[in-house]
Amino acid sequence: MKKIHAFFALGLTSISAIASDFQWSNRFEYFYTDNSDIDFTTEAFSLGTKYYFTPQSPLGPLAELEYINDNDFLSLSASYSEIDFDLANRESKNFSVAGEFIFDKFIIGGSYIRRQVDEEFTSFLTGTRFTYDYTQVDWQASLGYFLQENWTIAIESIESDSGNDSIILSTEYTHHLTGNDYIGFTASVDEDAESYFLSGKYFSDLGTETYLAAGFAYSLNTEFDIDRTSLFGDYYFSKYTSVGLTYNIVQAAENDYGLRMQHFLSDKLSVGLRYFSNFEDEASDTYTLNIEYRI
Repeated sequence: MKKIHAFFALGLTSISAIASDFQWSNRFEYFYTDNSDIDFTTEAFSLGTKYYFTPQSPLGPLAELEYINDNDFLSLSASYSEIDFDLANRESKNFSVAGEFIFDKFIIGGSYIRRQVDEEFTSFLTGTRFTYDYTQVDWQASLGYFLQENWTIAIESIESDSGNDSIILSTEYTHHLTGNDYIGFTASVDEDAESYFLSGKYFSDLGTETYLAAGFAYSLNTEFDIDRTSLFGDYYFSKYTSVGLTYNIVQAAENDYGLRMQHFLSDKLSVGLRYFSNFEDEASDTYTLNIEYRI
C-alpha cells in the first residue's frame, strides 16, 4: 500500500511540474508617466511573443527561470509610445524580431529593429511649429560560446542607420548552490559608446514554498561621466505571488524607488503592477501594467 501511495505522489508531482512548463510566452504592457510640475506625460503600449523550441521549467516560483538561457527561441514585438510636453509632441512606433540558436557549445543570435518617429515642437523664441519624422533600422548579430555549462562569453555587433554602430563584449556566469539556489553575474563592455555594465543576482528557496531574489546592476558611461546603481529584491509568498522593491542611485539626478507585485492567476496567466517615483519630486509618477499568458 505504501508503494501505491508513493507512486501516486510521484505522479502528482510530475503532473504539477509539467503543468507549469511552457514554450510560448505572450505579453502585453502598458506604461504611463506623469509629471504635473512641467506638464509632461509619456504613454506606451507594447505586445510581444516569444517561442522556445523546448519547454521552459520555472525554478519554483513561476516567474523565475534559469539565469543563463540554454534554449533556442524566436521573438516578435511591437510597441507604440507618445510623449507630450508643453512645447513638443513625439510619437514612436517600433517593431522587432529576434532569435537565438545553440549549436553544440556555440550560441548564434540576431535581431532586426525598425523605429519610426514623428515629432512636433514649437520654437520657444518665435512660437513657430516644426515637424520632423524619420525611420531608423538597427541590425544586431551575436556569437557566443559556452566555456562551461554555467559560463558563457559573447561578442555582439550592432549596425544602425543613425551611425551609432558598436561592438559589445559580454559574459555570464552562474554559481549553483544547493537545489535551485544560485548566484549569477553578467558583465559587458561597449568600447565604442564607452559604456560598461555589471549586474548580479541571488536566488534562494527559503522553504515552505517561499523564495527570495535579490540583486544589483551598475552601469557607467565614461564619455558623459554618468553612472547608475540599481538595487532590487523580490519576496515570493508562494510560487504564484511576489512583491518587490527597487532603488536607483543616479549620478547628477534624483534617486528613485519602485514598488512591484506579480500574481499568477493560474500556471499560465499572470498580472503584474509597478510604481516608480522619487523622493525629491513628488509630482513625478510612473505606472506599469503587464499581463503574460503562457502556452
